[in-house]
Amino acid sequence: MEIDSKIKAYRFVGYAAVCFSTVSIVSICIMLPMLYNYMGTIKQHAHADLEHCKAQIKDTWTEVYHMGAQPLNTNHTRVARQASQPGDDGEKGKAGCDGEAGVGGEKGMCPKYCALDGGVFFEDGTTRR
Repeated sequence: MEIDSKIKAYRFVGYAAVCFSTVSIVSICIMLPMLYNYMGTIKQHAHADLEHCKAQIKDTWTEVYHMGAQPLNTNHTRVARQASQPGDDGEKGKAGCDGEAGVGGEKGMCPKYCALDGGVFFEDGTTRR
């Protein structure tokens, strides 16, 4: 009886090994062509992306050389702003040189100092923002 149980156990192990081997071979036969096709698709996409990047770089360099060949754009319509002095046009919203109320009601020095960094300079050299 002991021999019959060993034979049944070995027969079960043999059948299981054959089943696992068959499943693995069939899965390899199915998956290998799928993997080959996938890798070919990835290669085609990478090649297309590389060609696109090369074309973009070529266009960019063409534009750079084209911009370098053009003369500098001298826009003659720009004019410098004229600094207003207190009492020129009667506006009270701008800071004056005599300590008038400046932007935001602060008393400070000339507007040319205020325009440098946006702060209000006081006679002692301090700024308040």
